Amino acid sequence: MSKKINRIVFATQKGGVGKSTMATMLASYMYFRQNHQVVVIDADHPQHSIKKLRNREMESLKEDEDQQRAFMKSGREQVYPIANSKMVDVFQRPSPDQPSTYEKASLPAIGADTIIIDTPGSVAIEGLGTILENVDHVIVPLEPEEMSLISSSEFLAALSRMKAVKERGVKPIAFWNKVRQGSHQELIDVQNEVFRAAGIHVLENHVPYSVKMKRNETRSTIFPVNFSAIDLNDFMNELYSVVQ
Repeated sequence: MSKKINRIVFATQKGGVGKSTMATMLASYMYFRQNHQVVVIDADHPQHSIKKLRNREMESLKEDEDQQRAFMKSGREQVYPIANSKMVDVFQRPSPDQPSTYEKASLPAIGADTIIIDTPGSVAIEGLGTILENVDHVIVPLEPEEMSLISSSEFLAALSRMKAVKERGVKPIAFWNKVRQGSHQELIDVQNEVFRAAGIHVLENHVPYSVKMKRNETRSTIFPVNFSAIDLNDFMNELYSVVQ
């Protein structure tokens, strides 16, 4: 009997809200801190920013002896796999004789126990519905900015109404990103009441607006992210706890 794989997708209908960054951070947290066998499916076609980041990091690692020594100290002998995919191919076979990206990622030889899927910032791309119907957790970033919040709220409302999502018992998980201390709390408190009344789980901890989040080391796919340095220990602990 094959083991149960935890399937997590980051999704929304607006780009630039932090999906890819947080997908990378969650992969790092689960792989390095919690010892999960992680596979990331980068379905943010055609950008594939996570896979491109991995490629740049691997090229740099080959040429930098200091990085090689640092990688040896990370406690891992290899990096976790990252696969490119179109959204339509994540759970659907491109042809009868070709496996889906998920089927390849879940092969026993890979040994994945967690698969994290990153998607484009749009709902108008074929394949999103199938992905949402076949995962265990849907994570939606929220920004305390009017137009972004309207878009994310519409997406969450539509997600909560999806029959297949409800039948699987999947509850959307939302989190606030780019929060300025002391500036957004009233808006967040009001919106949280609305979201939670609709059955949406909203994390208590927020991702702060910070220049630290723009640094390359916060999104590494080959080195452990230093969550203490970017004030995200509590946030990552909470996020991890709700996707188990």
